[in-house]
Amino acid sequence: MGARLARGTHLVFLDAHCRLERNCLARLRAALDAGPDAVLAPTVRDAVGTAAGCGARLINAHLRVRWLPPEPDRIVPYAVPLAPGGCLAVRRATFHRLGGFGAFRELGLEDVDFSLRAWRTGLDVLAVPGARLTHRFRPYPPYRLSDTSRAYNLARAALVHFGGSRRAECLRKVIGTPRAAEVLVEAFAGDWEAQRAAVEATSVRPLEAYFEAFGDWR
Repeated sequence: MGARLARGTHLVFLDAHCRLERNCLARLRAALDAGPDAVLAPTVRDAVGTAAGCGARLINAHLRVRWLPPEPDRIVPYAVPLAPGGCLAVRRATFHRLGGFGAFRELGLEDVDFSLRAWRTGLDVLAVPGARLTHRFRPYPPYRLSDTSRAYNLARAALVHFGGSRRAECLRKVIGTPRAAEVLVEAFAGDWEAQRAAVEATSVRPLEAYFEAFGDWR
């Protein structure tokens, strides 16, 4: 919705509970000027602690992620596996070229899906450690979420991107979650085949090369 309403040439998707350093957006803009087809991830610091991350990687078949420590001595942006959705920057043209965010539910895996699609299309996901902000991480959101959304999003992402044993491993994680049978039926009945075909039609990098480059969860 934000992308549809925005009128600028550059987009920044930002969580509300963040505080940006004064030059954060300027550094993201400079990085996009230097690499206009990239998806950018700034350094995100915990507002109540000392932890910080700049980009993230997949760590298991639940498609959970682990933040990567920023490399403060790196002046030039460098490749990372994922740009977390708490703050990512991209040119409008690139966002639409990639088809925008996928059709996920509530707090979904849209950032994982978007980063995978970008990398497979031949675009880079880059860390910009000099662009910094703080984020208020909370153990639980202060609003009600459906107990099936995360499982549905996991199934959809697995169907769109993975095959063989990797897909099967993700789908097995849905079993045992609330209303698992219903979730799987809804995921398989969706438009994942069309989405998968669209991703594969634009892919120039095989998915296994992604895990070879950035590490596997296995």
